[in-house]
Amino acid sequence: MEKHSQTVGYSKDNPIGYIPASIHLIAFNYNSMDFLEGFVKSLEDQDLDRFDITFINISGTNDGSWKKIKNWVPRPGIVSRKGKDSKNSPFDALNTAAAITLSKNPEAYICPVNISDRFTKFGLNFMWLLTQRNPKVDVFYPNFKIVNDKEHKNIVGYQNWPEYSHENLLIENMCGCSPLIKGSAFVEANSYNPGYKYTADYDLFLRMALDGKKFQLIEEVIGSHYEGDTPIEIVTKYNEELTYLRQLHTPYKYEEQL
Repeated sequence: MEKHSQTVGYSKDNPIGYIPASIHLIAFNYNSMDFLEGFVKSLEDQDLDRFDITFINISGTNDGSWKKIKNWVPRPGIVSRKGKDSKNSPFDALNTAAAITLSKNPEAYICPVNISDRFTKFGLNFMWLLTQRNPKVDVFYPNFKIVNDKEHKNIVGYQNWPEYSHENLLIENMCGCSPLIKGSAFVEANSYNPGYKYTADYDLFLRMALDGKKFQLIEEVIGSHYEGDTPIEIVTKYNEELTYLRQLHTPYKYEEQL
């Protein structure tokens, strides 16, 4: 695997000066203590020398994971920021983190992640190289291994995402694990709508696809994704939002297909 060194992250004239990296992860934390060690190790082991990450704490976290995150000292090349607690929609906090990043580096790519996910060693480097080779792509969405154990050792399947089109998005709730979103496309699409607490990512991609934004599937498996149990009250609200979104984004010509 070709290794990319983002030497532009530091100024020769000002060695201690900081220029934002081109890939910015935004990670959500909600009682993630069981996953935190594996997630952080996957970041430390990345072939990509230089990237940023902002952690967002979801209100109600009480397992000590947020304190551990705040005390984490990353390896050189990783800049870690700790956002404020998200008391409303986590997507509102994500929009804020993305806006801060893009105000410093409008060319950055935003990558929302879950702490229960893990990247392979070449994962971020591979996505970064694809952005350089395919600058017209607005969203890269990768395939992930699916696991059902917190240690990410027991692979039970693979997430094979189909082509991102408006029709396919309407038929399925296709968001994907750790999508890499071009900052300019994110701004043009008016970011996430925090009015949707559970499906704002789905709404964003429906809007982007309808506007003709270009999506590209990363066929290589670049990480593992934990599928845990979801509380029934979340599933209920999720389905309510999902039903409404599909009605909202369904043009007349698609009604018969759905």
